[in-house]
Amino acid sequence: IPNMVMFFLPVANVEVAAGYFGIEPNEVTFTITLYYVGFVAFYSLERRFYSYFTYKRYFILFQLIQLIGCFILFSSTNLYVIYAVRFFQGMLFASTVNLYLSMMALKIKTFRAKEVSYSLFFGMLLCTSSFNNLITADLIDQFNFNFLFQCVVLLYAINLLLVLCTMKLNVELRTTPLVQLDFASFGLLSVVLIGLGYCSVFGQQFYWLQSRKIVVVLFLSAIALITFVIRQFVLKRPYINLRVLGFPKYLIGISLLFLMYLCRFSFSYSGQFFCLFLGMDPRHVSYMYLINLIGIVVGVAYSCVHLISKRPIFMVWIIGFSSLFCYHFLMNQRMFYYGNETSYFLPMLLHGIGIGLIMVPTILYCISSVSFYMAPSAAAFC
Repeated sequence: IPNMVMFFLPVANVEVAAGYFGIEPNEVTFTITLYYVGFVAFYSLERRFYSYFTYKRYFILFQLIQLIGCFILFSSTNLYVIYAVRFFQGMLFASTVNLYLSMMALKIKTFRAKEVSYSLFFGMLLCTSSFNNLITADLIDQFNFNFLFQCVVLLYAINLLLVLCTMKLNVELRTTPLVQLDFASFGLLSVVLIGLGYCSVFGQQFYWLQSRKIVVVLFLSAIALITFVIRQFVLKRPYINLRVLGFPKYLIGISLLFLMYLCRFSFSYSGQFFCLFLGMDPRHVSYMYLINLIGIVVGVAYSCVHLISKRPIFMVWIIGFSSLFCYHFLMNQRMFYYGNETSYFLPMLLHGIGIGLIMVPTILYCISSVSFYMAPSAAAFC
């Protein structure tokens, strides 16, 4: 939970976070991008570290580092320190993901293990943004923004205590040595994603290609991307096997996943609409997000049951995207300068159901559509 909370914590209230750190709102948004980049770029490399350490020692190690990172964010307002810590925390989040999914699969020990573990993890990930707004609304109103980081530090401390008390120390040594780690591919992929993230966040502010800074960032990203792609085809053991893109079903899956993410993050405009035009305070906006949380839980639960029953995924996609279409259609009709908050309950619920239905089945569909030895690369690309 604390790793999930840290994901979208800076945007729990963008204006308050920007005021606390003394930065622009777009720079607060960029910290989320850096967290994403750290997670995505390190995901493939992290598997080597995961296969070397024992579960308990590995968990204690990266949780301690996360705790230190939260303390740095609590005590520092230097923008570049914040950027560096957020990127590093994203890398540690990749460690959390692999460890969680593996431990869940070991505990369940049935044919349902993959469906249940993926549903729980990605369901929590989908809920993170709404959950953060719900639990932090009152805290931000009553305390300084840095108090949130104190709360997260406390959560990490509780996590460590639970691990020390409940997990057995596996003394069996891993057989995979930490040699030939592909830090070069990790660095190139990080440059590509940071560059694209920077342009997506600051592009409109700097008038896109009219800005010399944006042009330079795009040029460096393009050079890094070309180098990364060539390197993957040359290496005997590629960092991410790009041959997964040769599977037609996989291309369909990632295209649907991309569309789902566009629909998912359009949800942020609803929160801005409630604040700016309907005049809701953060507490009442968080109540609106609670409706969305219920929809996500319902959607993920239904998709999990659907997958376990081995039914065709096509129907889940139809229902999910139909729900998202209804959400956008209804919000388009109801975005006025006045209105009753109950009028928006149904659209918020439909949005949650839609993304809950689509996320997990699509990722599992993508992974299952490639050869088994390409599954880690397929997951990383997703």
